[in-house]
Amino acid sequence: MQPAATDTRASGADPEKATPQSRSDFLDFVHSHCLRRTEKTAERLAAARSDPTASAVHDLRVAARRLLYTLDCFSTLLDPDRAADFRKRVKSILSAARRVRELDVALELVSELDSGMGNSLADDLRRMRETATRIMGEQLERKRVQNLTQRWLSSASGSAPESVEDRSAATTAGRRPFTHLSWMPDQSCEANASAILPTLAVHFFQQGRAACTEGTAPEELHAFRLASKRLRYCLELFSEQYGPSLATRLGALRDIQGRLGALSDYDSTIRLLHSAEAPDDAASQRLLTVFSVRQSDATESFLKSWKRHFDTPKAEDDWRSYLTLRQE
Repeated sequence: MQPAATDTRASGADPEKATPQSRSDFLDFVHSHCLRRTEKTAERLAAARSDPTASAVHDLRVAARRLLYTLDCFSTLLDPDRAADFRKRVKSILSAARRVRELDVALELVSELDSGMGNSLADDLRRMRETATRIMGEQLERKRVQNLTQRWLSSASGSAPESVEDRSAATTAGRRPFTHLSWMPDQSCEANASAILPTLAVHFFQQGRAACTEGTAPEELHAFRLASKRLRYCLELFSEQYGPSLATRLGALRDIQGRLGALSDYDSTIRLLHSAEAPDDAASQRLLTVFSVRQSDATESFLKSWKRHFDTPKAEDDWRSYLTLRQE
């Protein structure tokens, strides 16, 4: 059964700061979510700079990616030049933390198996992390990524494109549908969700069917993992419109991300151990063999789960129907 569109709105939400009075309700909604995710990223940035633990770096990357995907989702509603500059700043945060995160993942996987193989590789990875952490700290100290919230408020002060429809139509060819969506600024959040989100779900299923096949390359599955994140992070923005029942859908997408995340972790660690920086000794070679086998087993398990729970016409129809809200 489809959820009602009007019975799940939360009350008492904090209003967006510095919101122009001329904005429509939906544009207020858009800028409010962009601001909240900017504030979360700024908070995680400060934490990672102060104490760059594995969890702090991971949380920073999650917050920055959520913000980046929100900017992409609503790109047709934002001032193009200011939003592009702000987006580059967010991407630079992701880039700065990427190397440290990869080493943290490798350390975690190696530590699980290294007890019988000696600690030399783990020690090498820790030394590599120390260097990567220092470089990350220098990058995060740069002016380009400081005062993130103020920079967003400055970017948001610009007006949206005069014609969202024309801009979207002119830039859609050859691009991902996710980044050029035909939002309707003068319509309600419910109307926008009902018009856009079912199409995003259909695209997700299409991409999944193309990527989730026997013999698919890790790069294909990684791209699909990012697609599942984009869809989940976008749906989260409309949680008030769909209500508690949306949690089940988000959980299903989170499960896909988790399974694909494990594959990505093995892939990045294998590439790291193949790199010139990693030691080429017997212990490393044994670990490479173990990780390759585990990656293959995890891939097979994921593909079976995808085919069982998602790769059916009924599943796609169910998602499309659910996301099409009844309008009152």
